[in-house]
Amino acid sequence: MKTLEEYNRDSKALDDLKFKARAGVACDKCGEELVYPHPGMILTSYPPKMEVLCPSCGFKGYKY
Repeated sequence: MKTLEEYNRDSKALDDLKFKARAGVACDKCGEELVYPHPGMILTSYPPKMEVLCPSCGFKGYKY
């Protein structure tokens, strides 16, 4: 079983990986590259889409 310190360290490392999942499109507000805050999670809408987030200004949207 992990200690609280180990768990928090590992959780932080996973959060850092999330922001490395670049979406390849620019933010509508500031122009920074958007990232996938939940990489691998695809919404089963029609058409399928993925949430994108701007790490600079906080803009959120969906990429089809």
